[in-house]
Amino acid sequence: VTARVILAIRETLGKVEGSAAPDITDKELALQLGVEKNEVRVALRRLTRVGVLEVSSGYVLVKDEERLAEFLEFVRNSGKA
Repeated sequence: VTARVILAIRETLGKVEGSAAPDITDKELALQLGVEKNEVRVALRRLTRVGVLEVSSGYVLVKDEERLAEFLEFVRNSGKA
């Protein structure tokens, strides 16, 4: 689920023009991915622990897009997607 969450976040960021940050919520990610919100929250906590994003009031803020991409590769290679 973590890899799918990262891909969904990156896709949303790719649709944004300029420097505006899109509204990404755990609820929207769960709906988009067809999984329970708690599964998304587990993935988001994992990404928060490694410092690539923050979650506040359900909204996701990406702190480091490059590290997010690197963590996606790590997750894919570790088989914990």
